[in-house]
Amino acid sequence: MDSPTLSRNQRTTKTTIIQLDYNTNSQYQKLRQLLTTYYYSSVEVSVSVSVAVAVHPSVLIIQRIIFLLLLIEGLKMQKVNGFSSNGHSNEHGNRTLLNSVHYPVPIYLKKPINVPEKLLMGPGPSNVSPRVLEATGLPVIGHMHKEFFQILDEIKSGLQYVFQTQNPWTLCISGPGHLGMEAVLVNLLEPGEKLLVGVHGLWGFRAGDTASRLGIQVHQLNKPLGESFNNAEIAEALERIRPKVLFLVHSESSTGVMQNLEGIGELCQTWNCLLVVDAVASLGGVPFYMDKLKVDAMYTGSQKVIGAPPGLAPVSFGPRAV
Repeated sequence: MDSPTLSRNQRTTKTTIIQLDYNTNSQYQKLRQLLTTYYYSSVEVSVSVSVAVAVHPSVLIIQRIIFLLLLIEGLKMQKVNGFSSNGHSNEHGNRTLLNSVHYPVPIYLKKPINVPEKLLMGPGPSNVSPRVLEATGLPVIGHMHKEFFQILDEIKSGLQYVFQTQNPWTLCISGPGHLGMEAVLVNLLEPGEKLLVGVHGLWGFRAGDTASRLGIQVHQLNKPLGESFNNAEIAEALERIRPKVLFLVHSESSTGVMQNLEGIGELCQTWNCLLVVDAVASLGGVPFYMDKLKVDAMYTGSQKVIGAPPGLAPVSFGPRAV
């Protein structure tokens, strides 16, 4: 049987290309010896493997697995058959299998994480209750386990209660409040369609900026910082612009102003417009009734009044938005 053959390009190149042609179902030890006694002058190595054995497919798969395992073992940056792994010659004068750099384990990984207790007084993140912290320490299960589906259903019911809605399209997505904002915008608007944004602080401006980057026509309804919109101003803008979506921030955390939403849902329905509400900094802190207010889509963040760790964005879509 033929022995494995190995060829390499000139050492002056940056990357050493190894071509391994293995056409036998034995002599694995010869392959290992060849790999562990061959050294390269470059740091980057590109390996291509060609295996051709005329045997049953299942046997071929096993042979390939064994071959690749041996190949990986031969290329390990460890001491193999007297070879060092620091990129220099060992006591026998031999070169290493590969020029490699082994970084030491950071000293911080050997110490406990220091997370002091602090009283968080900003809009978020907020302090988490012991019950929530205990839940984060529960065992990990697979996403296809029946218990996982049951937990998802329970979370959905809980979110429907918090939103005060019966929308079946109520769920929690993985990401911050910004992701909730973007998820609502990209699912309700196509490039070129009109969005009317109430801007009286940072987050209204941020929504308009995000939408403009998505190719949406953004129209701003502006108010000085510290003020909110009245229904007459909103009605006039809806009649004049005829947007597909009206975006309002319920609690503008950059200024501390809460926007009144009473009657705005009815105005949007009159002008065939969807009402989207950012409730990141308000949901759970003040009364909010999604169905009663005729809000078509809304989102919030887990780290604000809800009092959970950051990184989750509960969202809900009503029937007019789906």
